[in-house]
Order: sequence, then structure tokens, then C-alpha cells
Amino acid sequence: AAAAEHARLGEGFGLLQALPQWALDGSSEPPPDAHNSDYAHLAPRPRRPAHAAPCSLVVPHALQVVTIDGPTAEEIDDGVSAEPSPDGLAAWVHVHVANPTVRIPAYSALDDMAALRAKTVYLPEGSVPMLPAALARGEGGTGLEPTDASGAPRSALTFSARVCLSTGALLQYKVAETALGSVLALTYQAADELLASGDALAATAGAGGESGDGVAAGAADAVAEPGSVVGTLALLERVARARKARRMAAGAVSPTLPRPNPRVDPVTLEVRLKSSDDQMRSGSLIEEMMVLAGEVCAELAATHELPVAFRAQQLPTDERTEEQQAGMDTLRR
Repeated sequence: AAAAEHARLGEGFGLLQALPQWALDGSSEPPPDAHNSDYAHLAPRPRRPAHAAPCSLVVPHALQVVTIDGPTAEEIDDGVSAEPSPDGLAAWVHVHVANPTVRIPAYSALDDMAALRAKTVYLPEGSVPMLPAALARGEGGTGLEPTDASGAPRSALTFSARVCLSTGALLQYKVAETALGSVLALTYQAADELLASGDALAATAGAGGESGDGVAAGAADAVAEPGSVVGTLALLERVARARKARRMAAGAVSPTLPRPNPRVDPVTLEVRLKSSDDQMRSGSLIEEMMVLAGEVCAELAATHELPVAFRAQQLPTDERTEEQQAGMDTLRR
């Protein structure tokens, strides 16, 4: 059934071929008697050099990791965590990306297929996955699902950045394979509610701080405590605001245009339209963290002269800037 659905969505819309049954069954290679012609028309990828070896150093990550996604998200593939510097002037922000390579042998047939597909394609009718659902989703998969009582860590590739809290400048960075000990899943709505509760705690602390009110002091501790979810979100939002202010000062444009998110009911074919989550506080927070992770990746690639794929946008010409702004204002209305 899963193979048929993937075929309908992928081949029916001319986007991607369906995952073969052996991949859906959880194998990284086709059976010996199978004819794997799914991608025979594409040039094979170069093999791993004989002297190259996968990373053997995995760093345990003890901070609370939070994933923030919409309520209908199918793949939980990124999370964030943060900790203040001892001097209080900067913060380490960590962006964790799910690492399926722990279960997919390098340059196996499944690895080749995932590289060619590049990403999961989301459509109003459903999604066409990059990896089999059994491998990418749910308990036992390679996604960043919430940790449970068993204590099994989640594997990730982590982009870490030390950011100045006043200027948003990137002061230091590092990239490592990590094992995440504690992962909590939140929706955008739940994350926004926690951010609002942090605002209330901070306001209570500010109002009662001089009177020595024990409740107010406890509220301040709750907001400042790096290990708490509220404290983590508050620190991440502080970093996000500093980063955005820095980007805007450097000439970035951040239009607040509506981004509809259509869905088609598979039974009734009814089309439902909802706005995207990136206009919420937590949506903006995650957006800035992803931009920061991209900057870390770019700095790493530039420093070590690594060829990487990237996206860029041309700067608008002076003559068209006013016209483009007027067009965006019209769309916003």
C-alpha cells in the first residue's frame, strides 16, 4: 500500500519515482536476484576513496533539545538547544540535524537513491519521501523523535555557534556528530505558549525583584535556567532577535507575506487552506536558527575549500527596489 501511494504521488505528478519495495522493507541494498533499474539512467556517484573513513567520534550532548514543528509534521528532522556563556555576553546555540547515516551504509544503493532524491517533497495531497518511512519516522527511526524512558539517544549532525547577545555576531563555531540524550517535541502553538509564559515569569520577576519576593525570585530562576524548556526557548529567541537585527542592518529583507499551506483530504478531496507557522514567534525563532546553521556550514566550507551546493538571491537593482516593495505591500493586503 505504501509503495502504491508513493508511486501515485511521485510518478503521477512527474516528480520522483517510487521507492522500491526492498527499500520500503528496510533494506539498504536490493536482493541479489532483483534488477535495480530505478535509477539506471542516472550517472553513478563516485565511490568513497579507499583512505577515507567515516567519523568515529560521536560527542554526547547533555542539553535539553527541543524540536518545533507543525501538528501534521511527518518527519522530525531538526532540533535546537542553547546555553549561555559564563560571562553572560554570548550564548552557544546548537542546531541538530537528524543523521540517518548511522543506519545507511555509505554508498549503498539506498544511500545513492537518497542522494539523488535530495529531499522529501511535500504536496497538498501528501508527501514523496526521500527515505523509507520506517527508517525516517517514528520510534526506532533515525529522526529526532522524543526520547523516552529507555534513554536511547538520537543521532544528529550538530552545527554549534557562539553568538554575541548584543550584536548577533558569530564569534565561534564547530560541527560534530552528536548523541542527543534528551529530546522534547513541541508544536509551534505549544512553543509560543511557553514563550508567553516566560514573558509572564520575567515580568513577575521584574515587578517583585526589589521586594525580595520568593515567588518572583523563583520566576527569574525559571526563565534563566538553561536546563528548563522555557529558559532554552527564551535564550534562543534572544539570540534569534540579535541575529535578525544584524542581518537587517546588513541589508537583508524580511517581507511578512502570507504563505498558504494547502491540504487535500484523501477521501473527500476537499481542499483546506491554512497559513504557515513561520509568522508565529517560534516560527521566526526556528527560521533564524536555520539561517545561522547555514552560515556555520558556509564558513566551514569556505575555510576548508569544500565544494557545497548553495542557494543565493540576486540583489535588487535600485530602479526596481521601490517597485518590488510596492508589489509586496499589495500581496500583504
